[in-house]
Amino acid sequence: MIYRTCIILYFLFSIYISFAQEIQFREPATKGYMRFFYDDNYYLVDKDCEFKAIERVAQYDTINFKFNGEFKDFLSNGRLILHGAYKNGIKHGNFTAYHPNGEIKWETVYVEGKESGEWKYYYPDGKPLLVLSLAEDDFKILSYWDKNGNQKVANGNGQYEMTFPVKGFTDHGFTAYRRYGKVSNGKPDGIWYINFITNPKKNTEENIFREIFENGERISISRNTDYVDYFIPYDDFLLVPSDFFSRAENFVVHTCTFDEYSGFTTFLSKMFVDYLEEENFSVPDTSFKYQVKYSVTNNGIPTAKKPISELNEWPRSEKNKLQAVFESVVYFIPSILEGKPIKDNITLSGDFQIIKGTAILKYLNIEREKGQ
Repeated sequence: MIYRTCIILYFLFSIYISFAQEIQFREPATKGYMRFFYDDNYYLVDKDCEFKAIERVAQYDTINFKFNGEFKDFLSNGRLILHGAYKNGIKHGNFTAYHPNGEIKWETVYVEGKESGEWKYYYPDGKPLLVLSLAEDDFKILSYWDKNGNQKVANGNGQYEMTFPVKGFTDHGFTAYRRYGKVSNGKPDGIWYINFITNPKKNTEENIFREIFENGERISISRNTDYVDYFIPYDDFLLVPSDFFSRAENFVVHTCTFDEYSGFTTFLSKMFVDYLEEENFSVPDTSFKYQVKYSVTNNGIPTAKKPISELNEWPRSEKNKLQAVFESVVYFIPSILEGKPIKDNITLSGDFQIIKGTAILKYLNIEREKGQ
C-alpha cells in the first residue's frame, strides 16, 4: 500500500523509545491489555501531552515489546476509529476503521502482515467510495464513486480523482490538493495531474505536478516552474487515502512540542536528506553530531547563524558542504512565550553518518532557548 512509503523516513525525524524513558506513553489497562497514547499522526506522546489524540487499548507482549492480539483505537471523546489484531507483532486478520459518526471508513484483511483480497473505502454517509484489489505488495483500483454516487471507475477502468489534506508543515501554505487521471486495468494511465486547491469555496486550483503513465508505470513527471523555489517532495502526494496507522507498531515517540506535532522537524529533516543526496563528502567513514545556533526574529526569520560544533580534522571545503545544509534553513516557526511570538535563539542538532562519501541524517532536533 501507498502508506508504507510514508514511514520509510520515520527514523530520520523521530525520537526512539530508548531516548524517551521519561515520557509516559503507555500504561496498564484491564484484563492484561495495555493502553498507548498517540497524536493524530500515530506517533507516541506523553499521556498528558496537549497533542494526544488517540488511545490504543491492545494486547501487548511485554517481553518481546510488540502487539500480540486484539486492539482498538479511540479518539479523546471515546469514539472508536480502528479495530484490528496482531499476531506476534504482525498485522493479521480483519481491520476496520470508522468515521467520527460511527460509519465504516474502510475495511480490509491482513494475512501475516500483508494486505489480502480487497480494501474497501466508504463515504461518511455509508456509500461506497473506493475498492482496491490487493496482491503481492501491490494494488489495483477496481472501483471508484464520486460524492454524488456516480461510479467513475468500474472493473479497473475509468476516470479517478481524489482530494487529500496536506499533512504537516510546508513552505507553500496550501492545505489540500487534488490528484486525478485515467485508470486502465486498475493502474494510472496517460496524463495525470496533481493540483493545489487554492480556494476551496471557489473550487480554484493550480497545477503543481504533471505525470505521464504507461501500463501503470510513471514514465515522466514535470513540475510547475512557479514552484521551483519551494521544497515540495513528490512522495508527499498520495494516490489513495491513508490513515498512517501502521506507524503505531513502530513505537516512535515524539516529544510534546509544536515543532514535532506540526511536522516542522519532519519538514527540515526531509529537506536535509534531499540536500545531502546531491553531495559527496571526501572524508573517512564516521559518525558525528553537528549543531548550529540561529538568532531568529519574532517572524521566524533567522538573522544570524553560528556553528557550535567543530570538525577540525575536516578540510574546509567539506565543512562548507555540511554548513550549506544548515544555511538552507531560511524560516522557523516563531517561538511563542506567554501567547506571543518572540525573538529567540534556536539550535539545530543533527546526528550524521558518513558512509562511502554519502552523508546520512540519522536524527534532527530543534531546541528553543526561551519560547515554545
